[in-house]
Amino acid sequence: MNMKLMSTVDSNIKQFKRYFENNAMVKYRNIKSSRVDAYLIFQDGMSSGDVLDDRVIKPLLKNRKFVKTIEEYISVVLYASQCRVVKTIEDCNYAILSGDSVLVIDGYDEAIVIDTKTFNFRGNDESNSEKILRGPKECFNEVLMKNTALIRRRLQSTHLKIETMYLDTKMHEQIALCYLDTKVNKKQLDDLKQRLNNVLIKDSFDTNTLAEKISDAPFSIFQTMGISERADIICSKINEGKIAIVVDGTCEVMWAPYVYLEAFHAPDDYYLPYVYASVSRLIRIIGYYIAVFLPAIYLSIINYHVELLDWKMLSNILRMQKLVPFSSLVEVLVIVVCFELLKEATLRGPSQLSGTLGVISGIIFGDAIISANLISSIMLLVMAFSALCSIMNIRLQSSIFILKIGFIFLSYYLGLYGICVGIILLIIYMHKLKSLNVSFATPVYSKKGLDGYLRIPSFLWK
Repeated sequence: MNMKLMSTVDSNIKQFKRYFENNAMVKYRNIKSSRVDAYLIFQDGMSSGDVLDDRVIKPLLKNRKFVKTIEEYISVVLYASQCRVVKTIEDCNYAILSGDSVLVIDGYDEAIVIDTKTFNFRGNDESNSEKILRGPKECFNEVLMKNTALIRRRLQSTHLKIETMYLDTKMHEQIALCYLDTKVNKKQLDDLKQRLNNVLIKDSFDTNTLAEKISDAPFSIFQTMGISERADIICSKINEGKIAIVVDGTCEVMWAPYVYLEAFHAPDDYYLPYVYASVSRLIRIIGYYIAVFLPAIYLSIINYHVELLDWKMLSNILRMQKLVPFSSLVEVLVIVVCFELLKEATLRGPSQLSGTLGVISGIIFGDAIISANLISSIMLLVMAFSALCSIMNIRLQSSIFILKIGFIFLSYYLGLYGICVGIILLIIYMHKLKSLNVSFATPVYSKKGLDGYLRIPSFLWK
C-alpha cells in the first residue's frame, strides 16, 4: 500500500530515514531560509552535485518570492530542467534509488522529484557477438535512456513512440516500448502491453527472463523473441513495424514478432553487395541443416542403409569401425560432449589463454582419441564438420544442439525413416509455434518484400 506524504517536513524525513536505515549512501540536506524549510534527499554517487548546488539549493536560498503551491516552486524558483510532483513515499523511494533527488518542503503533502542522474556507464562499444565487416559499430549499453536516445537519433520521426513502464518486480525494473505508430500492428501492441502488465518476477531480472515471461511458447526449443545488441538492427526492425523492448540494466534489446528466417540474417547483410550477402545467407541456412542432420544421416546409413555408399568407402568405414570398442551411438554422444566441453572451456576461460588452450587441447585430444581407436576418424570428421556449421548460426545454437541429439537417437533406432518422421514433426511444430500471435514459420515480411532466403537488392524494395 502506498503511504502518502505528510505536510510536515520532519514527519516525512522520519519516514525516509526508516526506509533507508543503514544506507550510508542516501544523503539528507536541510535547506532553511526565511521563505522555505525543506530537505533534499539524494543518493551519493548517482546524483549530480553541480546540478543540486546550482539549480536547486542556490535558487531556494536566494528566493524572496512568496510561493503558494508546489507547482510554483518548479515554474518560478527551481532551475532544473526536469521536475515532477509525486504524492507517495514509495514514488520518492524509487526516484532516489534510480539517481534522482527528492525535495520535500514544509507545509506541503507533495514532493518534487528532480532529474539529477549522473553515474558512470560503459560506452557504445562494438558487440563481441555480432561483429561485422562493414557498417556502424555502435551498440547498446546498460543504461535505458542512452539506448532509447540511440534509437531516437537513428529514427528521427514524430511517428516513433517510446513508452516507458515499470514491471512488477522487487527492483521496480523500468522498460521502454519503441515502435512506429504508422506501421505497428495495434492488436499486437495491445497484446504485448497486456503481457508486460501481468509480468511478475521475484528474483533476478534480465532480457532472457522477461522473454520467457511474455513469449507465446516459453518452453520452446526455438527463441521466439528477437534479441540484438546493435542499434541499426533494432531500428530496422522498428521500421518494419515491429516492437522493440528496451530493458534497463542490460545491453540487449528485444523485438517482436520474430520469425524463423530472421535468425539467418547477419548484421552486415545490408552493408555488403547483395549477391555476396545472398550467397552468405544461403550458406548459413545450409550450414544449419548440416549441423542438425549430418550426424543423424551418417548413423542411419552405416547402420541401416549401407547400400547407399560406394563399396570402397563402405569397406573403409567398416574397417575403422571394427577397431572401435563402442557402438556408433556411444561414439557420437562422446564426441558431442567433448565438443561442448571444449566450447565451454574456450568461452569461459581467461581470454589470454582460452583460445590457445582450446586449439591445442582440440588437436591433442583428436589425435590421441583416434590413435587409441576409441573413436573412428570418419566419425570425428563428421562431428567436427557439424560443429563448424553450428558456429555459423549463433542465434540457433541451442536449438541445433537439442535437434541434433533428437535426430541422432531417431536415426540410430529407425534409420532414415526416423529422420523423415522427425522432419515432419518438426515442420508441424514450427508452424504451430507463435511469436506475438504470428506464426514462427512465416516468411520474413517487411518493407523489403521477399527478403527471407536471399538479400533482395535495394532497388527492388517495396
